[in-house]
Amino acid sequence: PNAFKSGKAYNVIGSTDFAVLRNTSASRRNSLGLIIQEVSNIVRLDYQVNGVTMLLVEPQRTNLNNNSNILTTSDYSKSNLSVVAETSISPLSTGLSNRIIEDSANTTKGIFKNVSISQNLAITISGIYKSNGRNIRLLCLSTNFASAFFVTVNLTNGAIIDSGAQGTATLSGFTVKDIGNGWYSISATGIIPNVSAVLQASFLFDTSVSYQGNGSAGVYAVAMQLEQATSASSSIFTNGSAVTRNEDVLTVSPPAGTVK
Repeated sequence: PNAFKSGKAYNVIGSTDFAVLRNTSASRRNSLGLIIQEVSNIVRLDYQVNGVTMLLVEPQRTNLNNNSNILTTSDYSKSNLSVVAETSISPLSTGLSNRIIEDSANTTKGIFKNVSISQNLAITISGIYKSNGRNIRLLCLSTNFASAFFVTVNLTNGAIIDSGAQGTATLSGFTVKDIGNGWYSISATGIIPNVSAVLQASFLFDTSVSYQGNGSAGVYAVAMQLEQATSASSSIFTNGSAVTRNEDVLTVSPPAGTVK
């Protein structure tokens, strides 16, 4: 579209315009490279790192992780690391993120969030990360740690270090998207059978998932998301409860003279 307003996207060619319906807010990346919340019924123009601008149209999705952006709270369990609020390094227009800092132990270092799910459906976990000296392993675990699927990403260049599954879990796919300024949007999709809750986890990674920490390195993180779906969608921000983003519906009346 060459112009838009609430409920309308104007066609750049001809006189056929689109009606726009989405009765919830939704996120997009603006021309400055920041993720913003677009209000309801406004078409989403998503600016890509390569300079391409996309019309973002998505189905309805729900983020079941009820606290997506503030990782300092007690509902996130921390193992051999700490989290502090970050106010100057962020992919969000708010300027806020989380700095995850390893301790000096020679062991694994992870942060966990318990999320209730429906059994035996595909799970897609996602988050947005930036290196502060370490890489990231994104995991979905059964609450007893017996089963998991995961992907590990080099946060300096977006390369996949490894991926896989253990126990009864299966990994069906993963994505890594460069969203600019050293930030990567990462997702992993799989199934952990016969469970009604899982742990969404992020492990710091050096040359392995267990290593000697230095007490200061880590990663920046934001937008923790868990969807019962076969792929990740744009960020759905939550603060205390699950949030559903309605689908984008664009409709157009046929041009005069069109015969069905």
